[in-house]
Amino acid sequence: MSGLYGQNNTAFSSATPGPTPIHDFGKQGQAFGFFSYPVTAGNTLTLLLSAARSSNQLPNVPGLAPAFELVNVPEPPSSAVIDSYLDFSDVLAVLSLSGSLGENGSYQFAYSQHAITQRFEPDAVGELIYQGVASTASHDDHDYTLEGDVSFVRGAHTFGGGFYAAEYRVSASDSSLVFPANSAGEQTSVVPLTVVNNAHADNYVGGVYVSDLWRLSERLSASLGMRWDTLSGFSSGHQLDPSIALVYRPDDATTLHTGLARYFQVPSFLGISPTAQAAFQGTTAQGPPGTPAPLTEHDREWDSGLVHHLGEHVSLSVDGYYRWTTHYLDTGQFGVVPIFAPFNYDQGHVWGAEAGARYQCEGLTAYANLTLGRNWQRGVSTGQFNFDPAELAYIDGHAIVLDHQPLYGAAAGASWQSGAWSLSAAALYSSGLRAGFADLQQLPKVFQADVSAERAWRIPGVGALSNRLAVLNALDRVNLIRPAEGIGIFQSAYGPRRTLYDTLTLRF
Repeated sequence: MSGLYGQNNTAFSSATPGPTPIHDFGKQGQAFGFFSYPVTAGNTLTLLLSAARSSNQLPNVPGLAPAFELVNVPEPPSSAVIDSYLDFSDVLAVLSLSGSLGENGSYQFAYSQHAITQRFEPDAVGELIYQGVASTASHDDHDYTLEGDVSFVRGAHTFGGGFYAAEYRVSASDSSLVFPANSAGEQTSVVPLTVVNNAHADNYVGGVYVSDLWRLSERLSASLGMRWDTLSGFSSGHQLDPSIALVYRPDDATTLHTGLARYFQVPSFLGISPTAQAAFQGTTAQGPPGTPAPLTEHDREWDSGLVHHLGEHVSLSVDGYYRWTTHYLDTGQFGVVPIFAPFNYDQGHVWGAEAGARYQCEGLTAYANLTLGRNWQRGVSTGQFNFDPAELAYIDGHAIVLDHQPLYGAAAGASWQSGAWSLSAAALYSSGLRAGFADLQQLPKVFQADVSAERAWRIPGVGALSNRLAVLNALDRVNLIRPAEGIGIFQSAYGPRRTLYDTLTLRF
C-alpha cells in the first residue's frame, strides 16, 4: 500500500518561458493498494485498488489583447489574472484470479471497474472577453470490464486464446456562456447567452483472439494470431485482424525479428460530444459543418529489427517500422475547455527508425539512442467543426506532418556507483515539433541536460538513509514544446526551467 500528497506551482506545462509559471498551482493525492491471496497451490486471487485526485489552476499568459466586449465590464481584466481550473479524479479496482491448468496450461480472469472524471471551471468574465466562450464542463466515464486468457503448451506449440468485454458509460454535461454571432463568427451582442450541451452513451467494446507461438526450430519461432473486435455506442465498427511475427537467432549473440499486423483502435470516449457542433451555431463558438462522432481507426503495420550483443558488456539494437493508417485517431484541445476531443484524419502513413547502444559493467551503465520518423496525414474525416475553414481546406488537399514526434531525436546518459556514492547525467535532444497553420511551422530545437548525485549512510538500528540532489535542465535552456497556435492547441507550453530536487529516503 502507498499514499502520496503533493502541492506545486507547476500543475501543467508553463504557458510562459519564464522560470515561474503564472497561475499554475496544483494539488494532488494518490493512493494504491495491491493484495494477493493464494486460494490453492498454483492459484492466486489478487485485488488491485488505486485512486487519484487533483485540482489544478490553468496557467495564464499576460499581455493578451481582449477579443470580445462584455456588458457591464468597461475595463477588461488582465489576462494574467484569469482564474480557471481543471480537476481530475480516477478510481480503479481490479479483481483477478490466475493459476495453472495442469502441467502445461495457465489461465487468468479479471473483472474491473474504473471511474474517470474531468471538470473544468472557467473564469466567466475572463474567458468571455478573451475567448468568446466560457464553458463549465463535466465529463464522466464509468467502465465495467471482464477479460480472460488461457494458454496451453503442446509440443512445439503454445496455443492461447482470450476475450474482452466492456461497457463504457460516458456522460458530458456542458453549460457555456457565449455571444451571439453572425455567419462569419463576428460578435453581434455584448450580452452573453447560455448554451446547454449534454450527451450520454453506453459504449460496448468486445474482442476475442486466438494465438500460436510455434517453435519451428531451436533458432526460429513464429507467432501467429487472429483477433476480432467490435464497438457500438457513440461510434460503431468491427474488424478481423491477423498478425504474424518471426524471431530468428542465427547465433547466441544476435536476435532478428520481423512482423506484420493489422490493428483496430477505438476513440477515447470521454471527450466525445456529438451535439456540440449544432449547439453552438450562431454563436462566437461556432465552426464549419462536419461529422460529430469519431470513427474507429484501422492500421496495417510492419516492423523489423535486430539486437546484437558485443561481448558481455555492450548491446546494440536497430528497428524500423511503417504503418499505413485509415481514419487515424487524434485528439486536441479545441476552444478554451482543456478536455481532449477526439477526431479522425482520413488517410496517412507513419514511419520511423531507431538505433540504440547500451554498456553495462560493475558500477557503470551508459546508453545512447537515436530516432528518426514522420507521421503524415491527409484529410479530416470527423470533427471538422473544430478547425478553421481555411486550415480544413488545406488539410483536405495536402498531406501534413503531425506534431506528435520530431523528425529526429537523441538521448544519452550514464550512471556510476561506487560505495555509498552514485552519480548520473542524462541529455535529451529533439529537432523540434510542428505547429501553426496546418502544422507548417517548424519549432526550435529542444535540448535538456539533467544531473544528479546521491549519498547513502547506514544508521545502526534504524536503516539506510540516502540524500539525492537532482538538477533538471542544468543549463536553464528555454524549450518551447508547443506555441499557442496549432491543431488542437489553445495555449503555449514550455519545458521546465532549471529545477533543483533534494530527496531524502529512509529504508527500514
